[in-house]
Amino acid sequence: MYHSSFLRFTGILWIVFFIIQVLIANGHPFAAVPVQMDDYQVLGYTLSHFKWSAIRPVTYVVMSCLSACGSKAYFIAMSLMTIAYIALVFSFLVEFLEVKRPRLILVLFAAVCTISWEYFCWYYQYTGIVANMLSGLFGVGAMYSFLRSFNQANWHKGAFIAGVFLTLLSLSSKEDFFLPIFLLCLYFAGAKNQSVKGRARLALCLVLFLGVCIFVEQRLVLNSVFLSGQAFPYRIVTSWHSILKTAWNYLGSTPGSLITLAVQIASFGLGLFFRTSSWSRLVFLQILIISLVAPFTLLPNHIYQYYSLNWIAWQCGSCLVLENVLEGHGGAMPLQIRQWFLPSILLLLLPAVVWLTNEQRSFFIERYAQWSGINKRTLRTLKTNRDLLAKYQAVAVIGAPVISAWAGNDGSFLERFYDLHCRWVVFITSSATQRMAILRYMIKQS
Repeated sequence: MYHSSFLRFTGILWIVFFIIQVLIANGHPFAAVPVQMDDYQVLGYTLSHFKWSAIRPVTYVVMSCLSACGSKAYFIAMSLMTIAYIALVFSFLVEFLEVKRPRLILVLFAAVCTISWEYFCWYYQYTGIVANMLSGLFGVGAMYSFLRSFNQANWHKGAFIAGVFLTLLSLSSKEDFFLPIFLLCLYFAGAKNQSVKGRARLALCLVLFLGVCIFVEQRLVLNSVFLSGQAFPYRIVTSWHSILKTAWNYLGSTPGSLITLAVQIASFGLGLFFRTSSWSRLVFLQILIISLVAPFTLLPNHIYQYYSLNWIAWQCGSCLVLENVLEGHGGAMPLQIRQWFLPSILLLLLPAVVWLTNEQRSFFIERYAQWSGINKRTLRTLKTNRDLLAKYQAVAVIGAPVISAWAGNDGSFLERFYDLHCRWVVFITSSATQRMAILRYMIKQS
């Protein structure tokens, strides 16, 4: 059942992905052209520089392996991981909320709301989000494994061990999913069944131990800027005004994020009204979503909307609980009316969701197409003239755009993929953004 649910969700998500991102928005998920400064920096990574004492070591290893395969493999892997993450979230929710096989309209609605979100296209256009994706994949995998272990009368040791191992991988990729995993174990630590309670408490202790060990190593030994709480832009701000303002930036700044918030609230309300699942599980799901959002609300100087996929998949997936409404659980509304009325409403909402989110989604995709066109022509010129350029120790570049192979990196990308080992002297226009980008490059070269 577990594998069939995941495969079913994955298939539907891919179909929705191609319809919305490719056919409607004219996206280019497999263009695989590096554009951002981080793209060129990440694609320059090699395993030869790797140390196990590195900050976020799992992310570093995966990035190095993917970059060794080239930009196309890297970008394709990002799309695969993104779809797999959403399918894992949906699979977990079906098990946790005790939903039988949800019907197609509910899965379709959840998939459309998630993939219609305006910033979704960043996950196949930007390599720098791989840390988020790895943390999410391993984190939800750990939660799913623990859930299987807690839900069974007999102790499923394989699932339990997998949960611990995946927790370690998740926290070694990024710290996003420590709270959700910890809270899941805490929830089951209060179960009535003594066997389940014992397993959950053991898992709780192990997760806490791993979290403390990784925090101590990353923060106190390696001085991770991400966990310092002081270094800009990761300085923590705890004023309520700042927290609420940042939370609204993530939860309500675009039509897509407002739609997902409405889906979460409506699903929670209908679930409670019709008593579709244990009320404690419905409430816990809301706490789980809050725990994913909360750490980002403390960083008002580091707001990037693409982080929201962490919780948007959970918000949209919560509508799968409505399957129990259609099955006639609780409430006074006649079953026939429910089974006709609710699917009809959701079917009518599908094109509205796509239309309301299309303007900003199309803007991001069109902007990427422009930037990728410039970078593709630049890289083609470098490749064509590689033999000529390789003769010189230093090469001057006049009028380079800020979004280019020279911005914000040490030239590793050009060395690795074009065998160009010369020093670059880059002349740019006098915009502040470009000066900052080239300054980063000069500092790394010195």
